[in-house]
Amino acid sequence: MGSVATKLERDAYEKAKSVAMEKGEVFNGIAPVTIRGEINAMIAERNSLVLEASNRIIFEQRDYDERLERAERYIDRANQSIRNTKRQIERTEQDIEWSSKRCKNLPSWIDGNHKAVESNTKDILTQHKQMTSSYKELTTQNSQLTASLKLSESQILQLTEQLSKAQDQLQAPLMTTTDEPFMSEKDELIESLESRINKLTEKVTQMRKTIMILERR
Repeated sequence: MGSVATKLERDAYEKAKSVAMEKGEVFNGIAPVTIRGEINAMIAERNSLVLEASNRIIFEQRDYDERLERAERYIDRANQSIRNTKRQIERTEQDIEWSSKRCKNLPSWIDGNHKAVESNTKDILTQHKQMTSSYKELTTQNSQLTASLKLSESQILQLTEQLSKAQDQLQAPLMTTTDEPFMSEKDELIESLESRINKLTEKVTQMRKTIMILERR
């Protein structure tokens, strides 16, 4: 402002202040009384407005930066969600493709199982027929064996009686030549008995094998 304009502004300020004190009024300052004072006041007001605008711009810039950062975080989360959704869609498409292939192969798989069931059913029926036939054959053999056992028991009793008689005769003090035919007959009976016993043993063994085969089936 310079010294002259500053002194004029100071003198006018002090004078107005004294008048206000004399009148008992509240002194709030005065308007500039020089052109330089008015220019200085305008500059001060402008500087205040610029500072206020600058502070407001800084505040708004910080608020904008925070909003921008929140928006970027939201966008990152949205992109991650989109990527996860794409992966889920890809897996779902793969599952659908796999299920579609399974559905295409399902009729042939069912047909194959149906044929396998029919084949197994036929095998079971065949085995059942074989078992029934084996059971009938076993029953027949059992009946034959029972009859053979009864006949053998009868022959064994007869042979036992003949052997008992032969032993009684052998206990005689002297053996004549007439005993030779009897001894020959005795030997033949013993051989016949042993032969029948062997045959019965073979039949019993064969029946046991047949029973074991049937039990396995």
